[in-house]
Amino acid sequence: MGSVILYSGIAAKIRAMRKNLLTEDDFNKLSQCGISKEKAEYLSTFKSYAKLFENIDVESLHRINVEQRLNLSMYQDFDKLYKFADMKQKQFMKLYFSHFGIKMIKSCLRNINGGYVDQAAISMYKDFIQRNYKFDIVALSESRSLEEFINVLKNTHYYPILKHIYDHGATNTLDYEIALDMKYFNSIWKKKDKVLGKKEADIIATTLGSRIDMMNMNWIYRAKKYYNMDPHEIYAMLIPVRYRISADLMKKMVEAENLEAMMEAEKDNFYSARLKKGYEETGNLGEAQQLLLDEIYRRTAEKNPYSIAPINTYFFLKEEEINRIIRIIESTHYL
Repeated sequence: MGSVILYSGIAAKIRAMRKNLLTEDDFNKLSQCGISKEKAEYLSTFKSYAKLFENIDVESLHRINVEQRLNLSMYQDFDKLYKFADMKQKQFMKLYFSHFGIKMIKSCLRNINGGYVDQAAISMYKDFIQRNYKFDIVALSESRSLEEFINVLKNTHYYPILKHIYDHGATNTLDYEIALDMKYFNSIWKKKDKVLGKKEADIIATTLGSRIDMMNMNWIYRAKKYYNMDPHEIYAMLIPVRYRISADLMKKMVEAENLEAMMEAEKDNFYSARLKKGYEETGNLGEAQQLLLDEIYRRTAEKNPYSIAPINTYFFLKEEEINRIIRIIESTHYL
């Protein structure tokens, strides 16, 4: 009964906000829009994104500018829910929302080769970034090379891991994005038990642990396929958390002599059967992983409606919605 009272207000707010998430039909209609300008105009018809495109010349926007504005909707949702949260819920939300800074870094990273800086969007969250993170968002958004980008982050805890990848010759921005996510998830895994009680920490472990397992498997795959990293270098890059992956299986994957051996060992993991089903549906391993994570997050919220789970699940669904919108927009090169 106590949890119902504690979470009744914020749970009701989340139920209302989830109604504003895009449906599968909405995504299909967005995909059918022509140039990116049309996609931005379609997005502006939704309550969650309408104000992000008010009083601006949509025709002047590039898809990176649209991405920067979409990321702002995460902050707006955070602000709405924060008002309904008690002290413990606020602590978790702040911990979870440290990911917002990483989203801003990733957005600027994708901007390196494009040169399309939406200073109006940057200014909207400049103060928030300065209050909560130790990097210059303007300098980051104006970086024109990976080296310059990484040097802007020199005095942050992101620098060592990004520099390590850069020194191995990585040019694919996806590798840097994965590394930033891994840094974040390692941090939240360590801190969740300090912020939450045992029951709620266990709920978060169900979703977060599964996410970490898949990220580690992805990184091992990329390290072996693209960079020929030694096992000790791969171990140094992994999140030191094993949720459903045994120490023995992790060792087999990391120390496999080649990519084929690594993939053979990976077949024995806890997620294999469920991922196989998703892969047969989508033909894409990354999409199969997202389907499985979506199922895990939604199930925890359904089983624990008056707990931290719905907050955790809402932010995951919102983040995935934005990522999916961005992927659709990236199918168009210009507005």
